[in-house]
Amino acid sequence: MTNAHPLELKRNVALGFAALALALLLSPKASQAMTISPPTLDFTLNPGDVIADVVQVFNEEGIPFKVTPVPVNFFAPEGGDSDGSPEFYDAKEVRNGYELAPWFVLSETPVVIPPNERVNVPFQIAVPEDAQPGSHFGAIQILASKPDEVPGMDAASVGIDRGTTVLIFVRIAGDAKDELRVADFGAQSGMLSHLPADFTVRLTNEGNTHQRPVGNIIIESMLGRQVATLQVNPGPQYKSILPGTARRFDASWFRNRLPEGAGEYESQLRNFAFGKYTATLLINYGSSSQQKNLTAVTTFWVIPWLALATYVGAALLAVLVVVLIFRGYNAMLIRRYEAGRQK
Repeated sequence: MTNAHPLELKRNVALGFAALALALLLSPKASQAMTISPPTLDFTLNPGDVIADVVQVFNEEGIPFKVTPVPVNFFAPEGGDSDGSPEFYDAKEVRNGYELAPWFVLSETPVVIPPNERVNVPFQIAVPEDAQPGSHFGAIQILASKPDEVPGMDAASVGIDRGTTVLIFVRIAGDAKDELRVADFGAQSGMLSHLPADFTVRLTNEGNTHQRPVGNIIIESMLGRQVATLQVNPGPQYKSILPGTARRFDASWFRNRLPEGAGEYESQLRNFAFGKYTATLLINYGSSSQQKNLTAVTTFWVIPWLALATYVGAALLAVLVVVLIFRGYNAMLIRRYEAGRQK
């Protein structure tokens, strides 16, 4: 049997811890066992600051359970610009200098929560005097387990293994850099036969602070008339972009929701649009004291060929009917005129 290298062992332990934490976070039973409030916290602090706050935990089980707060760091996983799932890692591990967990001060005494009751789990954040300006990220995982001793409770019949997490964002004042860039903006197809027109907005954070951008996509027709306004990163759960990472936002313009399996003809009729359209992206971000803006423009075409063919065919048929009616009417007048002359 060979011994694992210490670095490899440390990495495996960290990966295992992160996997366990993420599994607890995403467990479908977690929301049934307990809920926390708020799910995220955001602070702006100075080096040397010490603040205290609480996380409220509600026991939704019919039995009491014990909760233990565990500090962890988190960051955006590589390639996670779509779902935004955080990657957790050990509080003592340093990866990128954005770690927050070492500043947490948590009680080591577990708390027992009776059924259908709430408790406050206190914590402190002690910012070092030499804290790096910009954003730092950490989380407090609230792990639940069965109490050690509860009178009248059969411990063997209790199998509590739950967990949920509050994400904490801290912005340290100083030489902070707020800098977003539009990496990509466009319709997923430049030529459509009908709506919806689906848009992708990809923003890259080139600063050292986390950002929650908000904005709109303004759509105008080829006549310059505004036909739609789409929200980008709508609330109340605004998505964050961490430093050095990218985040994708999707938006869609349509007129009517179609039933599943709708055919091309129905889609073109119920989501009709025609011509060249211009979509303008307007994004706001930055601190409350210094807002910044981003803009980008893209164009796309909608040519509903089947619906147009139907409309043209109907118009031609209407013209033909009118022509035939007029011809018939004129022929009738001529016959009446000739009949009058013969008399």
